[in-house]
Amino acid sequence: MPQIAEPGVRNLGLTDQLFTDHTDIRPTILSLTQLKDDYTHDGRVLFEIINDNALPQPLRGHSQTLSDLAEAYKAINAPTGPLSLATLVGLSTPALAGDNATYAALEDKINDLTNRRNAIAADMIGILEGAEFQGQRIDENEAKTLTDQAAELLGSVGTVSR
Repeated sequence: MPQIAEPGVRNLGLTDQLFTDHTDIRPTILSLTQLKDDYTHDGRVLFEIINDNALPQPLRGHSQTLSDLAEAYKAINAPTGPLSLATLVGLSTPALAGDNATYAALEDKINDLTNRRNAIAADMIGILEGAEFQGQRIDENEAKTLTDQAAELLGSVGTVSR
């Protein structure tokens, strides 16, 4: 069966080079149709699959920084991303297997990770949404700092003492 080419979408075929989930569909379609609303998305525009001439101007010329930022965002915010899975295996499961004191201590650590994750993810989606839908310029240094913070957060899950 021949593939149907969608306007503005690169014909990459099947690829496993990009982690996506259902939360990315809405912002991607809105971007392709040049529509916007006041809803803050949990996902992001899949700009890697969109032709440069169909991208909002602020997304052009920052492909590596934005890809790194988006990948880090998904890693810490996706329900099946590395942070969620590491927290489930490394903290939540041992908390359930322990006594009341162990449970309380590990749940406190999960709450701390969640609060840190929420702050970083909110800043990340703010940059992505601002560029995608409000025409805001990308601050490369801020994006790189947030990407580093996400990596540090991911690394801290493996080093959380139990």
